[in-house]
Amino acid sequence: MNNFFECMKTNRIDCSMCNCYDCCPPCPTCSCTCTCVGVTGATGITGPTGPTGATGVTGPTGPTGATGVTGPTGPTGVTGVTGPTGPTGATGVTGPTGPTGATGVTGPTGPTGATGVTGPTGPTGATGVTGPTGPTGATGATGPAGAAGISAVTRTTGFSMMPAINDTVVVPVEDSSGFAQGQVVYAERAGYFKVAGKPSRSQLELRNLGHCENAIPGTMLTLNCMVVPGGMMPTE
Repeated sequence: MNNFFECMKTNRIDCSMCNCYDCCPPCPTCSCTCTCVGVTGATGITGPTGPTGATGVTGPTGPTGATGVTGPTGPTGVTGVTGPTGPTGATGVTGPTGPTGATGVTGPTGPTGATGVTGPTGPTGATGVTGPTGPTGATGATGPAGAAGISAVTRTTGFSMMPAINDTVVVPVEDSSGFAQGQVVYAERAGYFKVAGKPSRSQLELRNLGHCENAIPGTMLTLNCMVVPGGMMPTE
């Protein structure tokens, strides 16, 4: 042991500097001042863990690794509840009108609607120009003979008195139906009268017209004298 005093007798110390086996400083090899240490004893019971030290400063973020392979798509989740409808957006600008499409096939005619109320009659239009007269048509067949006419001649059937001028007298006759009120008649042997009335089918009310040929008032008018239409009474 290089004539050095052996420390602790049985201890062997290795120099931490030159790894020699000499003990106690200074080391003859490296002149170190190593402390003489005995043989390491058995490990003692581990003491309680001390308090956690303060977290150190976060180091810089490392580079992003390469993207891994995409895994298979998972199953579709359950559809969530539909949210409330949002407000209607503003109407967009109307686009240009497209070209007119081809006319479709005409559908069947629908039923006729009810007739509307008749409107008021319009004013009468102006009369048109009279057209030319058409040709005369063929003569129609002769109609049947008419009924026999009423005779306008009768005879007195009794006596009566010639009235004063403008007065009347009722004269009995065979038939008065052929005479009209206001008609001028001539009575045989009496003169001109105007029919003032027809009281019955066998009577004529006659008014004396005062003609110059008339009988004098008060003259008796006899029976069976003819009474006929007077036509135009002759002037005086």
